[in-house]
Amino acid sequence: MTELASEELETIARELRATPHLLLCLDFDGTLAPIVEDPARARIPETTKQVLAALSRRADMTLAIVSGRSVSDLRTRIEFEMILAGNHGLEVAGNRYDLRNPQSSQWQRMLREICRELRPRVQEIPGALLEDKGLTASVHYRNVSDADVPAVEAMVNAATEPKAGQFRVRHGKKVLEILPRVHWNKGSAIRWIERRLRDEKGHEIGVCYIGDDATDELAFRELGPGAITIRVGYDCPTAARFRVRGVREVCGFLRWLGEQR
Repeated sequence: MTELASEELETIARELRATPHLLLCLDFDGTLAPIVEDPARARIPETTKQVLAALSRRADMTLAIVSGRSVSDLRTRIEFEMILAGNHGLEVAGNRYDLRNPQSSQWQRMLREICRELRPRVQEIPGALLEDKGLTASVHYRNVSDADVPAVEAMVNAATEPKAGQFRVRHGKKVLEILPRVHWNKGSAIRWIERRLRDEKGHEIGVCYIGDDATDELAFRELGPGAITIRVGYDCPTAARFRVRGVREVCGFLRWLGEQR
């Protein structure tokens, strides 16, 4: 079952009936997979996998994962064919689609330098973890003591400040994301996929996006009221039109979604 109110489900069902094809986009961590202490151990629960596999076989639906993880990382966690938009949408692969943001690619060497400077400092903080994802980087502090969090933030700011014209730092859920300063985000990637899918199908495409973090808010705002947008969690205000509580409720909504089309 889904926790959405009956009037919310009727609104969504009405919008689904109005479109012949749905582009269903989903964040990974905190949306499909529970957030865990070690990001490398994140996995989609078996029940959710089964629901996703069934949806991925439908002719009236196209599925995409839109995540802060890299495409290469996502490929190790997704067992069936779907579009993968990694690094917050800066790279897209699958279903004959191929995109890599050119400006971000040009700054990869600069990002490696930031990570090379940061790595030994991060390793000095118990529980801190640095991920170099090629086009972006993440410094996780979920397992860092509260007393050490300001030190993590200070070292990330110090490493990125000299390259503030190229990179910015965004706060997520117990993570600092080092992102290139480009006019592109998860919402941009979803729109890019939507346009190509529309050209391929020859008609308008409905869009649904579900996410749980700060970078997902950018997508909610970009997609606007014309899309079905769902925020996972009640921890902060959101630009999404609807909310569900957690990963289990996302699975319930996806199962309901499959029954509507």
